[in-house]
Amino acid sequence: MSKLKTAWECECGSIAYGKLPPEECARCSSSDCFIEADEEKFESLADENLMEEIRAKDWGED
Repeated sequence: MSKLKTAWECECGSIAYGKLPPEECARCSSSDCFIEADEEKFESLADENLMEEIRAKDWGED
């Protein structure tokens, strides 16, 4: 069974998702720079990205 989505990591640390890696990084514009993120590191990166998104939200005040 093949994966539907894979995590790809650029040399600059940017993460992209899909069956195939992007041809160019949206952050640093490097070409052919993505490698498949290993599952353990991917889980750690996903947790970090989620925490960054939560911190970045403007929750306002009650």
